[in-house]
Amino acid sequence: MLSGHTLQNYLENNKYLEWIKEFNFNPLLSSLSFDANINRTFNSQRFRDIYLEGADSSNQIALPEIQQRNFLFDWNLSLSQNLSNSLRIDFSASTSKKRSQESVTGKQNSRARKQTLGMATQRNAPIDIWCKQRAI
Repeated sequence: MLSGHTLQNYLENNKYLEWIKEFNFNPLLSSLSFDANINRTFNSQRFRDIYLEGADSSNQIALPEIQQRNFLFDWNLSLSQNLSNSLRIDFSASTSKKRSQESVTGKQNSRARKQTLGMATQRNAPIDIWCKQRAI
């Protein structure tokens, strides 16, 4: 496997690829970065049952338990390439995703009611092209 340094030496010493050197063209990436962030949370809330005095406790409605689950996933990607001495391209992309689910479970109700809030996605992918002018 060729590393960036040996590939650069190969390109500089190969007589058939001298024309690339004349154009001042650099085919290798200058920088590459990627990172990801994953965050999961779970919340459960149960209220205290309060029964009224003098009333039959079996006829009173118990308060439900509320559960909330969140799943967050963010990633970023950055590429930079100096194509020549006067031309540089920077590209970056990022995405944020969120999935949230709430469920309510009561004592008298054997089924849990679930509400999924779905995926909220944000995307951003700018590209910058820099050109440096030569002094005349």
